[in-house]
Amino acid sequence: MDIQIKLDEQRLREVQLMLREIPRGMATVMSRGINKTAVSVRAEVVRKIAAEVNLSQKRIREALTISQANWTKWAATINISRKRIGLINFGARQTARGVSYKIDKAHGRKAIEHAFIATAKGAENVWVRETDADGTLVPRLPIVRLQGPSIGEVFKRAAWLVQQTYASAETQLNKNIETQIELMLDKFRKAKAA
Repeated sequence: MDIQIKLDEQRLREVQLMLREIPRGMATVMSRGINKTAVSVRAEVVRKIAAEVNLSQKRIREALTISQANWTKWAATINISRKRIGLINFGARQTARGVSYKIDKAHGRKAIEHAFIATAKGAENVWVRETDADGTLVPRLPIVRLQGPSIGEVFKRAAWLVQQTYASAETQLNKNIETQIELMLDKFRKAKAA
């Protein structure tokens, strides 16, 4: 799931009209305004996901990357990773019967019997041995690394968050574009007067 931030066509024409006398003014205003919006929207999404899911904001932010706008491309995209996150990151703890973890902050801890925490290839993870058809543990069967959801899944499942993010992005984008227009026109007037 990705979030795209760009100005609608009508608003784009209005901005173009205001900045028609300034060389490269439109490109500068658009790229700066869109990029500032993308950064603040990402921060907002990180905070809101962290309020729902038992992950640190740092871990969530790592899953959200920004493809920035530039002078020729007036759109920024916040790419939300679909790579699943290891269960160890969701507060996994070894218990006598297996491993307990907590994904959603609104719900209690869950447990997986016979799971264990071990370090492999320099990273600590939660593992469980595969079982045969009747659910019996068989020592010769392989072990599997357990994972929680991806940040993309969490974002997509929270429909209210998706709607809120797009509404917020639109509001912030218009505000940031206005600020950039004012700065650009002010700079242009000062240069003209000098």
